[in-house]
Amino acid sequence: MDNDNSKRQWKALFRNILNLRILFVILILFVVLSAISPTFRSKRNIIENVLRPSAVIAIIAIGMTFVISSRGLDLSVGSIAALASAIGVLSILNFGFPIWLGILIGLLVGAVFGAFNAYIITKIKVPPFIVTFATLSIGRGLTLVFSGNLFTYGLPDKFRDLGRGSFFGIPIPIIILIILWILSYYLFNQTRLGRYARAIGANEQAARVAGIEVDKYKTYFYIFIGIHEC
Repeated sequence: MDNDNSKRQWKALFRNILNLRILFVILILFVVLSAISPTFRSKRNIIENVLRPSAVIAIIAIGMTFVISSRGLDLSVGSIAALASAIGVLSILNFGFPIWLGILIGLLVGAVFGAFNAYIITKIKVPPFIVTFATLSIGRGLTLVFSGNLFTYGLPDKFRDLGRGSFFGIPIPIIILIILWILSYYLFNQTRLGRYARAIGANEQAARVAGIEVDKYKTYFYIFIGIHEC
């Protein structure tokens, strides 16, 4: 009996290690690169060239967690993020809107595209891969139209500090990421939003029979990731 319990414990440990395999790969890469180049392991390089750019991807990944958990997919995240950013920035530069309003406009653009994706997926029943691949192209094209394929400059320092600034040595994007992670962790584990996402992903038909408004919650998930894209 003890041998059986021991075997189950070892198997559980092995499964947990496999679940963390990506983390182990990252750690191995970090060790190897640090050994090859001492500059890589410097505090400045890790903060400015690793953590700060990664925060943007991580913020989008938080929103993607809800979509993937519900067995959805969104390929348009990069293009919609670029479009929302371009429209938000141009509203500040060309129309003189305050920074907070420019940010709000960008968030609204992301939410609208998320709702659009959800409508096509839930009402017209087009697979998420096809829908979001189409909006990927639409978002990329509209970004070129609005931005004129040119770099923007002359942004207020307070706006640029959101991406380049630091607070007590911690990059502001990292602080935003931590806040969003805490909020999303709570939503995913302590509210019906997360429970329903997992239920829909496990068995959508069973979720419908159980009384979950699947289409409504899928719309919430795609709006949620649309906001995170910005």
